[in-house]
Parts: sequence; C-alpha cells; structure tokens
Amino acid sequence: MKIALLQINPTVGDLQGNKRLIFEAVREAGRCGADLAITPELALVGYLPRDLLLSDGFVRRSWWVVEELARELADQPPTLVGLPEPNPSQEGRPLFNTALLVRGGRTDQRFRKSLLPTYDVFDEDRYFEPFREPQFLALGNRQLGISVCEDVWNDRDFWKRRRYHHDPI
Repeated sequence: MKIALLQINPTVGDLQGNKRLIFEAVREAGRCGADLAITPELALVGYLPRDLLLSDGFVRRSWWVVEELARELADQPPTLVGLPEPNPSQEGRPLFNTALLVRGGRTDQRFRKSLLPTYDVFDEDRYFEPFREPQFLALGNRQLGISVCEDVWNDRDFWKRRRYHHDPI
C-alpha cells in the first residue's frame, strides 16, 4: 500500500487557497500511484486558526469547501483532509479536530483527535472536544488505524511520564 503524506504549507483562514494546495498535492500523489493521501492536521483551515474556530460561519464554510474538494477529487485516491467539525452534542467543546475521508466524489468517514495539547503554543482544549473511541478505515483488504497528530505521542514505552491518562493507540 502506498500512502502519500502531503507536505503542504496551508495558510490560516485561506479556505480556497488551501483547497487548491490540497487538490494539487493529491493529484500528484495520484500520479505517483498512492492508495491513500493524508493532509496535515487542520490543513483546510490552516493550523491553528484560533478564534476563527469560534465563528460558526467560518466552520460552516470549511465544510462547503471540503464538499467542493471531494467532488473535484472524485477520480483521485481517497484522501484524509483535516478540518474542524461541529460537535452535535449539547455538552463539551463546540468542535472536533477531524480528519475527514473524501473518496469517490463525496465525504465519507470522520476520524477525530483524542489528545488535545495545551502546552507551549498549543491551545486545542479551548476549541475541541476529545474523542475516545478507536477509529479504523477499511481500505482495500486492509484495516488502518487512524489517529491525528498528538494521538501517537503518548506511548508508555517512550515517555517516562506520559502527559495524558488516555492512550488512543
């Protein structure tokens, strides 16, 4: 299986520009025979969009743009696109930090981040609700575990003192 990690440099708030970057990178990945393409965390909106995340209109527009992107990528490899997802619950933070699968011209599965850093320059716990269930993607005849960024950095074999109580991996 060939997985393309898309090395792009999104601009915070530039939904159309970031969509273009993702489209071009996925098209190149497709030319190289990728079976799956993966964007950086929150690639569609740029990382970290901070208080733009408090704008329902901005979050809503990001979902319109990802729907356009899905249609444009209909003949390209399945792609995980990072963007904020509204939390439908009446409790907790208003959003999830999500990797959305686009394939076959439409949006598909959603994979949500569990471990939300609040150290150094990070303030994700302010905006995002943590997700606590295992997340798998069936691709071809394989099952892939999907995680977002910090979720892989809580390994008890690596850290003497782990930062989080929960280990999604």
